[in-house]
Amino acid sequence: MPRRPPPSRILSSALVLALAAGWCAPAAALDPVPAAAVGGGGTFYKLTAGEFSQLFGENPALPADRAVLALDVVPAGQSLQRWVVPGTEGAEVESSPALLYDQATSTLHLVWSSLNSGNLVSSRLWLRSYGAEGWADAIDLSGGTLAEKRALRLAVTSDDYLTRIDGVDVRRTRRILHLVWVEDTAGAGARTFYSPVVFVDGQYVGWNPVVALDDLVTAETPSPLPAADSLREVPALEVGRAGDRVVIGFVDSRTRRIAAVEVRLLPGEIGQLADEARGHIIELAGTMLPGSPGELADAARGHIIELAMGFHPAVAGYVAQGVHDYLASADPATAPLLLGEGAQQTVLTLGDQVGSSGLANSCAGQGAWLELPPLVPQPGADFPHFFALRQIRHWNAPEIADHPPVLLISPDGERALVGWIAGTQLFYRESLPEGGFWSELRILDLTQVPFGDALTALAARLAGR
Repeated sequence: MPRRPPPSRILSSALVLALAAGWCAPAAALDPVPAAAVGGGGTFYKLTAGEFSQLFGENPALPADRAVLALDVVPAGQSLQRWVVPGTEGAEVESSPALLYDQATSTLHLVWSSLNSGNLVSSRLWLRSYGAEGWADAIDLSGGTLAEKRALRLAVTSDDYLTRIDGVDVRRTRRILHLVWVEDTAGAGARTFYSPVVFVDGQYVGWNPVVALDDLVTAETPSPLPAADSLREVPALEVGRAGDRVVIGFVDSRTRRIAAVEVRLLPGEIGQLADEARGHIIELAGTMLPGSPGELADAARGHIIELAMGFHPAVAGYVAQGVHDYLASADPATAPLLLGEGAQQTVLTLGDQVGSSGLANSCAGQGAWLELPPLVPQPGADFPHFFALRQIRHWNAPEIADHPPVLLISPDGERALVGWIAGTQLFYRESLPEGGFWSELRILDLTQVPFGDALTALAARLAGR
């Protein structure tokens, strides 16, 4: 398998930024992810939602009370420039702005919630990106729902994969903007949602599925002390150490426990092999069955080895043999479509085990596969992108004070921390290794310990450094 590039370094300080922004903010406006970033060359960006007159003063361009998003841009050594973000000049009300600068592509990603209160009330999430060629077209990320979306979290990961186009090996680059948010749902209250936004060589694949993260939590017993409502409003999003996955911390709406879920993008070569194997086996089964499943299994094994020419021979052989064994044991009366889908799942599971994860535990039986077929295919990017989703841990909720909290998660999803500020003291509890329990209340005196040092030390402790 090709080597995967290291994670973008702009993400390495996200945990410290989250702590600093959350614990320094006024209680009424607490948000642990700042709508600010520093780009290449030291340019500072900040995204603000508000009324036009508050952000731009006396200006006849728009009504004074019109809700807009303003982007502040401060190039190194220059004065501030303030722009209205294109697409926010209308009657919709913008809120929950989030911003991320992707250093590898020198692209600024802006995401916000937009509420239309006309004849039909609807809330949507929009993405607008700004790069060397100016503003990209706006992308509707969520579709319209009645509930306003809030507590947006952003992260970016990337990889590349090798594919063959017209007999020539071509390397494609994928970048995934991971999006997490909270919205109210009927019956369950506040729930946390996730959506991956996939770009191949800079082109959006055309749509992005939305996943309710509660569906991945295996716990059935409610937390003895239900998580505070305030904790439901502060999901955590962290890039994993390998750079090919993210970890999300949130409150499960059913059990009111804190849970950690991992979302991992499978290598493109595995996704392409799984898609091609599925189609080929459906075709073979339609002509060879009913008959001997062994003959179908032998033919499929040989074809998968041919398709997997870019893989290490041992990986190709392992995956091909696994598909062979699956088909050889199948009921000859099984419909070709079901056989093809079963073979696809086998390729994903085995390829994931020996591919990017190096014999790590598969998510089969513990989570789910997320398949994202492109609506805007391009040569070498016309097969689905696959994500493995699984729960890592869940914890009983900790006892916290009646102050706006911050939830933090470690890069491996094995540890969590809940903290808040009261007066000049920073209070926190951290998860213990066993039993879903939490430490006693711990306090850092901010009059004795510099605030930045305290945050840096806590972030390093949570990450195990």
